[in-house]
Amino acid sequence: MNAGSFSGLFHNPGSLDDQVWWESVANGIETTIEINSCHNSYEREELYDQQRAAIKVYRKDRNAAWLLRQGYKYGFVCNSDGHKGHVGTNGVTAIFAEELTRKSIFECYRMRRGYGTTNARMKLIFTGNGAMNGTVNPTGTEKILRLLAECESPIKRIDLFRNGEPFKVMDRPTDGNQFETEIVIPEDKNAASNWYFRVTQFDNQVGYTSPIWFE
Repeated sequence: MNAGSFSGLFHNPGSLDDQVWWESVANGIETTIEINSCHNSYEREELYDQQRAAIKVYRKDRNAAWLLRQGYKYGFVCNSDGHKGHVGTNGVTAIFAEELTRKSIFECYRMRRGYGTTNARMKLIFTGNGAMNGTVNPTGTEKILRLLAECESPIKRIDLFRNGEPFKVMDRPTDGNQFETEIVIPEDKNAASNWYFRVTQFDNQVGYTSPIWFE
């Protein structure tokens, strides 16, 4: 199984068996996966407000939740993927870069320091024990997860996932477009885990933070 091939082969799995992948010239250097595009969602099998991507042959090992459960480390991005030049019509990616330069943007992209939305211009700031999303941190006696969400329309639901599985659901956490929360996880210091948030607006536009890992 070739981890470097996951990012580019969600759309066309061909006739390969489960957990068998084409070799990729980019093996070992790709740090993100496209979690949503014009083909719809590659997040997981069961979805609430976004349809599962209509790929040619569905495979259970073709989604972000499966990869997280296997221990792979990928950040999340969303793209248009419409091939018609209409940038941002089906997905946008945000990067926390120190400077608005090509070098700074690509450095932060490769560090998984960003998030994706289905098209909404959301501001999502997710930290774990003070570290930005996309980072790998030492595990401790507790994990302090903080999320700041500023959205274009009212927030319908916020979901927190642990190791690719649902952990906490916050339905209608606020009457407005902004929400901030701190969640403390009193977990065993030796327990490795990864965490990410999904933020859903009432218009069903969705934002996905890149995960944070504790090892």
